[in-house]
Parts: sequence; structure tokens; C-alpha cells
Amino acid sequence: MRKMRECCMSEESRTTVLVALSDAGLGSECQGAIVRAGLECELVADAGAARKTLSERRVDALVCELGLTGSVGLELVEWAHDRELGASVFLYSKEPDLSAALKAVELPVVAYLTGSLDPQALSERLVREMRRRGAYERLLAREATIARCVADLRKECKEKEGLIKEAGLRDLEELCERVDDLLLRYRESPAAEFGGVLPPKEFRYRKLESA
Repeated sequence: MRKMRECCMSEESRTTVLVALSDAGLGSECQGAIVRAGLECELVADAGAARKTLSERRVDALVCELGLTGSVGLELVEWAHDRELGASVFLYSKEPDLSAALKAVELPVVAYLTGSLDPQALSERLVREMRRRGAYERLLAREATIARCVADLRKECKEKEGLIKEAGLRDLEELCERVDDLLLRYRESPAAEFGGVLPPKEFRYRKLESA
């Protein structure tokens, strides 16, 4: 569901941070600090508006008040979680709520903030979270690239199975095992000679021939 959602959304429909706070004054202060920190930010004051934004745009982080106007307890966070929207949630309440804190462990809540909400401190935590998410997304993209590389090599090897056997290999599976092994070793050394990108096809073949 999440992949389909992301494919349907362009970069123009992306909001880095959605702040959902009933207190308009506090919300504006938080929005200002977040924008000054270099992040895009949208502000809403009730659960209905938050659901609308979350449905229409990709949101990387949600700052959500516990018991936001139009919702009860963690209702909005559970709604977003059930739809696999993928936003990191910063939960906020003036008074600590043990029941909510325990339940939040099962949800994508990365921080539970209580007491007086400091807009500057919040923006700094959001920046750190965006950096973490960026690193994770780059890792996922790299994993996908490796998977595509393996699939392409297997397809090419199958098309040239006759030549492979003439080269002295027992069968196609033996070559595929060697390819997988080479890619696995590269994968375990992300800072290899190629600076985090897959080696060129010519290099892979040279390594294979010398294996």
C-alpha cells in the first residue's frame, strides 16, 4: 500500500513536517522554528485537517498533540499507522500519560514530549530525524540497486548459458552462486573502491573470470 501511495505522489506533493497542535500560537512558533531550520512545514489545528494533509501529501514527520481537537488519545497516530503512511511521529502532551506512552511503543512514535514544548529544541530533533531517515532511504535504494543488478546478471547469464558451459563452469547455478558471492562481499564493504555505487559491469566480469 505504501509503495503504491508513494508512486502516485510527486515531489511537489511532499511535506517534510506536519505540525498538528490545538494551540494555534504554539503551533505557529513551532512552525517558524522548523522553517528556520530549513525544513518544509505545514500547520493544522485539528485531526480532520491532519488526516486530509496526510491523505494528500507525503509527510516525513508528524508532530501530534495527544488528544488533538477532533480525536481521542492516539487516534490520529493509529489512523496514520494503519494506512502505512510512514511518517515518524513526535507525540506531545502537557501532562505525561503512562497509558499513552505504553501504547506508543507499538506505533511509529520516535519521541514522546511532555511539559512545555520548546520550538527550537523540537526543530533540532526533527532535523536529526530527517537526517536519519535520509540515510535509511539511501540504504533502501542501494539494496534495491543490488537486487536489480543480481536479477540482470542472472538474466544475462541464462541468455549465454552455452558460452558459460564452454568456459568450464559446471552449470548456470555455479556462475550465479559466484555472482551472488561477489555482490555480497561488495555489499558488506559499502566504502569499496566505488564510493558506495555498484561497480561497472566490466569490473564484475573481470573479477568473475579471475575467481
